[in-house]
Amino acid sequence: MRYNGFTTALVEDLVEVPWDETYTDNSEAMQMLHADSREFIVEVKKALRGCKIGREKDAHTPLRHVFVYYDDCPLAVGRISYGMHNKTTEAEVYMVGSRSIKNKRYNDYDDQHHMVLTKNLHTAVKAACRYLRPWSTTETANFLWGHMTDDVQGRGQRIRNLWFKGAKDLRDIVIDAQQSVSKTDVVVVELESLYEQGHTFTNPEVTKLMENFSKARKVLAEDVAERQGGAAFIHMGEETCSIARLSEVDKYGSDIWSLADVQVRDVDSLPDELSSRLAPLTMFNAGNFVDRVGARITERCFFVYTD
Repeated sequence: MRYNGFTTALVEDLVEVPWDETYTDNSEAMQMLHADSREFIVEVKKALRGCKIGREKDAHTPLRHVFVYYDDCPLAVGRISYGMHNKTTEAEVYMVGSRSIKNKRYNDYDDQHHMVLTKNLHTAVKAACRYLRPWSTTETANFLWGHMTDDVQGRGQRIRNLWFKGAKDLRDIVIDAQQSVSKTDVVVVELESLYEQGHTFTNPEVTKLMENFSKARKVLAEDVAERQGGAAFIHMGEETCSIARLSEVDKYGSDIWSLADVQVRDVDSLPDELSSRLAPLTMFNAGNFVDRVGARITERCFFVYTD
């Protein structure tokens, strides 16, 4: 998954790799790692209390890169590795990758724009401490909102389109009605008649077709208008939850959640407006959208409509 050119991962799509100081894990995955990689991982775990090391569940390549994450943060905070990363040399170096790193020697779409590369282990660990920071509520909301239209980890839910465009069955009615109009030969004849005679339809079939089309468009317009209000992003914890709210959602805006009002509340004290929409979403797996209710994006992250 990419975030402004930076590679990250959903924590629920990672599997923890149990590293320790004694290197007692003799699994194939451990053996594929360079000794310097193992030492780097151990030092990062010492420096960043509570962090965990993970790899993607469906990873089929040697563990050159591993993700650093925390259980209470939905997204990995970054990547670390040891190997050949510099495009200008084949020397092996330590790498810290983070959305917080802005290396202006490279374009923002280049992987190295978001990397610190160094031959020194101590410098690499310091960089990890500086840049591998948990995502804020608004950062998380911006990332997940931006990916609702993408094939996120194979889920393929076009949720943001459903959010704004209206119910699919209503859109299909409009499309069918429009195609019926355009495919009917009498429409061409009637258009000629309109040109010659004025505003009166001379064929009742055309009147009926246009009546159906007009009604369908009005119903869809009402449906779309009802879903143009606010929205809330909710990240559920064990006892508390983080909430970001927007009174109005701009479909085409970028980083819109940076402007959201953020608050932390006890799980049991959510306003009825949010809890009534959150409850049905918890019955679905991640990646599902419930019309005019909201979407469950990950196990603990939700977007809901607000009045």
